[in-house]
Amino acid sequence: MDEGADTRLSRGEPVQRTTTINGERTMGAYEPLLDYDQKVIGAIYVGRPLAFIDSINRAQEEIEADAARRTNIYIMASAAISLLIAILIATFFSKRVTARIDQLRKGAEVIEKGRLDYRLRIQSGDEIELLSKQFNSMASKLEEFYQNLEWKVEERTRQLKESQEAMVHQEKMVGVGQLAAGIAHELNTPLGTIIGYAQMLREDLSQQPANAASLADVEEVIGQANRCRDLVKNLLNFSRRPVMEKADADVNDIVRKIISLIEHDFEMKRVRIHMDWTRCCPEQRRMKTKSPRSF
Repeated sequence: MDEGADTRLSRGEPVQRTTTINGERTMGAYEPLLDYDQKVIGAIYVGRPLAFIDSINRAQEEIEADAARRTNIYIMASAAISLLIAILIATFFSKRVTARIDQLRKGAEVIEKGRLDYRLRIQSGDEIELLSKQFNSMASKLEEFYQNLEWKVEERTRQLKESQEAMVHQEKMVGVGQLAAGIAHELNTPLGTIIGYAQMLREDLSQQPANAASLADVEEVIGQANRCRDLVKNLLNFSRRPVMEKADADVNDIVRKIISLIEHDFEMKRVRIHMDWTRCCPEQRRMKTKSPRSF
């Protein structure tokens, strides 16, 4: 033992050191022995050979190495299991997301084919559900727009059809008017001739009192010929294109002209026409013809 160690032991301090005992290196400690007066009276040495400590260290290192290997194995196994679980979870969610995206794709195809009443039913609580709601909103707006467009097309088609029918009717009326004008012009000449000769015959018969009955017949011929001429005149007025202008008119004259055009048809159907002018014009009297059917 060196002098410094002896000094520490003399002061009652323990000393640790490595020594050689019987040719073997030993690591130990000196513990001072104290009497009742706390004076150092000796020391006790406790030590172990370094070979034993080395064996303990080697055993501890082997245990630590084995623990490290096992720890690495556990870590690798845990990592592999975690990776497998992650792959399974990712596959599961990927299939769910893919299925919902496929529903969106099928919905778009159905809408493209014209089925605007198709709606998606996705309740996933994520962005895909929000996307499906926006898809349904878009489909509803498209359906409403298509219905409005279809209604407008039908309405425009109906209006166009009515316009075409009106144009066709107008063309027919123009054709009828042209035909009536041609017939009226053709009838004016013979009617004028009949009225002229009848008037000449009336003048001759008026100078012969014995032919009074024949004079009445001539008067009837002149009256009916004038009536025909009025009909022809009305046909000519009907065939002309109307000029829109404001002017005073007698409603009774208009009614008489209309009646003159249709009274023959009513006579054929045995319909009696009675005109009472006193209701609208009190100064005029009720007018009746000599025909068995009054007008």
